Amino acid sequence: MKKIEEEVMELKPYQQEVINDLSLFLESVQETKDTALAFHNFWSAHPKTPLMPFPGTAIEPYKNNVPRVPHICLKVPTAGGKTFIACNAIKTIFDAFNYDKPKAVVWLVPSITILEQTIKNLKDPSHPYRQKKSILTLETKLRFLINQPCFRVADSMQPR
Repeated sequence: MKKIEEEVMELKPYQQEVINDLSLFLESVQETKDTALAFHNFWSAHPKTPLMPFPGTAIEPYKNNVPRVPHICLKVPTAGGKTFIACNAIKTIFDAFNYDKPKAVVWLVPSITILEQTIKNLKDPSHPYRQKKSILTLETKLRFLINQPCFRVADSMQPR
């Protein structure tokens, strides 16, 4: 009897470039131990589009809005696979930092509709997001906790 292998969705080349850029930035964070300097170094030496972060330009200097917590924003066009990229980015991010410290994921979405869609997809074992998450869960011992009452509270706070 033939074994049927589960097909796991893979990153498209431009999505892999986003993960590669994330990895380069996180390497710079580890080298410098200074997120603002790492951000500057990443952009000024970017292999494809070197830019100098400067106020009022395409790449603003790093804003340390949450002290001691590196944060990033990945910009990908509509329907570019942002959620799938995020599922793949978790391992890259967690691998860049100490294993002996607790880690958490804060998943921010722009609307309740996207929230509900994301929760549904992450709960579905046959969905590519969940398949990738399951692989990452085994590799990083990460657990996703979806606290439904919390989401109901957030839903009730939305303007009608």
